[in-house]
Amino acid sequence: MRKHFLILMLMALLPMAGWASPISGTDIKAESPYFGYLPNVKGTGLTEGTDFQIVGYYTNSTLETELTEAQVMATDANTSLVVLVKGLNTYDGTAKLTFEIKPMALKITGTPKSKEYGKNDPTGNDFFTITKIEENVTSGEDLTEDLKSLITMGRISGKNVGEYAYTASCSNTNYSIASTDIVKVVSGTESQAKFEITTRAFTTTNIKVDEIAGTFTYTGKEQKPAVTVADKTSTLNTNGTLTLDTDYEVTYSGNVQHGTATVTITGKGNYSTASITKNFTIGQAPLVITPKAEKNYDGTADLPTSLDKDNNFDYQGWVNGEGTSLISAIPNLASSDATLYAGTYKLAVATSGTTSFTITGDNYKQIFQEGTFKIKPIDLKIKVTDESKAYGVTPDKAITKEGTTITISSTDDWTLIKDVVEVIVAESAETTGANKGKFKMTPQAKVNPYDAETETSNYNTFEAKLKTLASYNVTWTPGYLSVSKALLYVGLNAKKYKLTKVYDGEVISLAIPADKSDLTVLGWVNGDTDAKLNISNVDLTIADNAATVGHYQVEVTGVTAENYDIVPIASDYEITQRPLHVTTYDQVFVVGQAYNLNPSAYKVVSGVEDEGLVDDVKDVFQLNAEVSTTGTPAKATTVQEKDITLVASTSTTPGYVSKFTNYDIIMDATGKAKVIEATTLLALDDTKDVVTTLNTFVTTNITGTATKKEGVTVTFNPRNLNVEKWNVLVLPFDVTVVELSNAFGYAVVDVLDEANSNGNMSFKLKVSGKIYANTPFMIYPSDAKQNLNQVVFENRTINKQTYTATVAVKDAKNNKFVGTYKTANIYGEKYYYMKAGEWKRAGLFSETNPAPVNPLRAYIDLSESTAAAPIITIEEPDGNTTAIKVLDVDTMETYSVDGWYTLNGVKLQGIPTQKGIYINNGKKVVVK
Repeated sequence: MRKHFLILMLMALLPMAGWASPISGTDIKAESPYFGYLPNVKGTGLTEGTDFQIVGYYTNSTLETELTEAQVMATDANTSLVVLVKGLNTYDGTAKLTFEIKPMALKITGTPKSKEYGKNDPTGNDFFTITKIEENVTSGEDLTEDLKSLITMGRISGKNVGEYAYTASCSNTNYSIASTDIVKVVSGTESQAKFEITTRAFTTTNIKVDEIAGTFTYTGKEQKPAVTVADKTSTLNTNGTLTLDTDYEVTYSGNVQHGTATVTITGKGNYSTASITKNFTIGQAPLVITPKAEKNYDGTADLPTSLDKDNNFDYQGWVNGEGTSLISAIPNLASSDATLYAGTYKLAVATSGTTSFTITGDNYKQIFQEGTFKIKPIDLKIKVTDESKAYGVTPDKAITKEGTTITISSTDDWTLIKDVVEVIVAESAETTGANKGKFKMTPQAKVNPYDAETETSNYNTFEAKLKTLASYNVTWTPGYLSVSKALLYVGLNAKKYKLTKVYDGEVISLAIPADKSDLTVLGWVNGDTDAKLNISNVDLTIADNAATVGHYQVEVTGVTAENYDIVPIASDYEITQRPLHVTTYDQVFVVGQAYNLNPSAYKVVSGVEDEGLVDDVKDVFQLNAEVSTTGTPAKATTVQEKDITLVASTSTTPGYVSKFTNYDIIMDATGKAKVIEATTLLALDDTKDVVTTLNTFVTTNITGTATKKEGVTVTFNPRNLNVEKWNVLVLPFDVTVVELSNAFGYAVVDVLDEANSNGNMSFKLKVSGKIYANTPFMIYPSDAKQNLNQVVFENRTINKQTYTATVAVKDAKNNKFVGTYKTANIYGEKYYYMKAGEWKRAGLFSETNPAPVNPLRAYIDLSESTAAAPIITIEEPDGNTTAIKVLDVDTMETYSVDGWYTLNGVKLQGIPTQKGIYINNGKKVVVK
């Protein structure tokens, strides 16, 4: 290493010591020359001839071929060559320097050219000169003649107005032309030469503008139709067509309103700013107007009295938001086919009067077309009234209306509509929902039942009614029909049953009906017959069946029939008195002797043997006579004679009832009880009962208690009571209803119901049994034989002016009466009480002197609503009457079959078949 270092150092010091250093490419270079010139060889601080010399020129670094200077100058540009250089003096050795021949730069000087836009560029090369550009060469060397054949002049492409730089190219690659070397000289000043395109005149000479084709309609906005603009001689555009906003601009005037509009076309860009104008026409906009009018059905064909531009016309054609605000007057309208019924009819502008609109401006063409005049149906709700009816009865099928109706020629539309509306009843009942089991009744319009040709008048009349119905917007609401069972009255066939017998000591025994012909059936409807009757469980009931004389109600039970409620017809079975011929014998008593009738002093002519008497005679009667007695024991005191009579037998045996009333006793001979002066003392039979007669009693203020003595017969004197009138009694002892009837010839009794007394008197009909001591009751004595089971208050009339009452025989069972059991002085206009055989109203007089209801008086409370209220007929001051009655079969037969009506005025087909309130012969009748 050291050795080498020393050598290098020595080599570096050689020049300093007078040694030559080798020449190299770092010291000297050959710069690439222009075509036609030798290279420039130089180095920093080196001088050719002193420091180096050029040895020769070669094609490459191998020095394979040496070139002459002429050959170097003739070598084409872009070729690499080598120059061999030899060092001189302080430099020794040789160096190979590579260089490349560069193209010769040319400078072109010429006069600028121009053309009008759209024309062809000028041709020829006669407007420029060529000089070369090289270092150390005098500029301005004219090479035009030498090189112009190699030069092709041009410019930067472009057809629009403006300046374009020149371009030049040389067909020989040994020369190059830079764009900056294409210059022009003006007044001694050099600048880049350019080619200029000037604007083309925008005149009809050069420019063609097509006429504006087509029809333009008013839109309320600017109309800007496109224009076609072409250059008549242009070679730059297809078909010569110019481009908007590039070659020209357009402006419009008068292009909104109906009339002539103008478009101005102004050149732009490559064209001068001159203008060309064209005109076009804006026509009227079509405004299609359809009249319209409507009103609610009012029975006339008249148009509405007030028409307006907004509501009575439809418009098609308003533009740009314009509308009826432009209208200041409207035309008259008329309908050519309108009728009075709801419907749609023709509507047009009338041929007289104002026949068009007055519209601001002249931009619309009015086109009228036929419109419509609507008479709108008005609302009408038709509902079928819900209804309940009995099986077999035709439903009323009544309809009701709601909504608006009008009057046409004094005839209510509803009257017409009802003629063409029918109700269809569903064949099957509803199966679900709230109306389950009911039949739906649906309203609908009828079909015209008349023939148009043969029944023209009726047909047209019916059609008019249908049109009236169609003039309503009908909402049909169904109703629902509830069908109840009809009433079927069933009783015994009196022609097949013997309903009476003579008293025989036996209870009533009747054969159970075995055949439908054994029955009387009333009330079949809907074509039904006895075939629908089911008697498989038939039976008979006999009310209070006993063996004694009287009337007994017989009813048929257990009978059924589909769709019917069975109402029993009560048949009256009567047990009549059995005839009994009796002869009594005279009995004689002596004044001063004990008086006693011989109870066996009689003879029964028809005895037990021939069935004249079916009871032990002791259970039937005993003897009696009215003879004055005095003293104890009773003794005959005066001479007298009395008839011996028969009275009912009595017994102290509990529950004993005399059979006396079961016989019709005929006195074949009547003995006498004679009291004579004693000539012979007669023996007395002290074993017989003493008979005592209670001759009188009062109807009020009876106090205390008493019971019947053993063996004592109490006889009531009917002369103390009002016969054929109601009497109120309270007795201090027990008494049977039979005893009362025996005493008064015949009596119907209403007795206090103790369970309902509670300070008031509640009476119920009593036909047998006992009335207990201190119990208020009402008694109706009568000589007429009556049926105890019949009603006793029917047809009682209370006159509102006189407030008096008349008494009839019948009344319903279990009538409820109230009264003053313990309380006195009840007042009030609603209370009616019996006084002196007439019904009086409490409170009839002034408040300071009212009519009171005294203690122990029965009265009727008209304000009460009970199932068994008294049957009252109220006679109004004008003489009209209204009755509320209990209706049985016998009663129904007294009424006219054709005289029954519902409260709605619907006539029935026969007698009522279901419970309810009806009108018959001007009176209200309750069927229970």
